[in-house]
Parts: sequence; C-alpha cells; structure tokens
Amino acid sequence: MSVNIIMSQVKRLESDLASLNKKLVTELDKEAKAIDKAAKAQKKLINSKTATTLRSAQRDLQSAMSAEQKSKEEQAKLSKKIADKTKSLSAKRTSLAKEQAKQRENHQKELEGFCCKVF
Repeated sequence: MSVNIIMSQVKRLESDLASLNKKLVTELDKEAKAIDKAAKAQKKLINSKTATTLRSAQRDLQSAMSAEQKSKEEQAKLSKKIADKTKSLSAKRTSLAKEQAKQRENHQKELEGFCCKVF
C-alpha cells in the first residue's frame, strides 16, 4: 500500500477520533446536567408539602435519573468506539512507518545502483 493512501487513512482516523472525543465531551456535559437536575429534584422531593408537588418531584427525579443513565450508556459506547479507533490508528501508524522505511530503503538502493552505473 502506498504511503499516501496510508497517510490519508491515518488522517481520517484522527478526524474520526476528534469527532468521537467531541461527542464524548457533549455526553459528559449532558450527564453533569442530569446529575444537577436530579439533585434539584431530590431537594424538591424533600421539601414537598403536598401530594401534587411530591408527584411532580418524583417525575422530575425519575426523568433526571433516566437521562443520566442514558448518557452513561452513550458514553460507554463512545468510549468503546474511541478505543477501537485508537487501536486502528496505532496499527495504521505502524504500517505507515514500515512503508516509509521500505520506500527509503528502495530509494537508497536506486541511488546506489545509479552511482555504480555512473562510475
């Protein structure tokens, strides 16, 4: 495989990783907001004086806990994808280094052959 092809694959993997990391940060923000909402709902639940406010606080708490769980699940998926892409990127970089070394070696042999023909 040519160096240019491998380099474009490396760049694509790096771009994919950047995108996945951005999504992970977004999910972490969502989780933090859900945790904050859950804390507020718990406070509301503790301070509720009527059945209506109690039910409302319970719904809010359940919703926040559900959002937090969903965010954690999404984070797990993204983390797995990031790990897989990182592994692929590492393999591609190794492949790129080998291909570049092979090209340098071939180029050196060509130069040596050319020098021998000239003299």
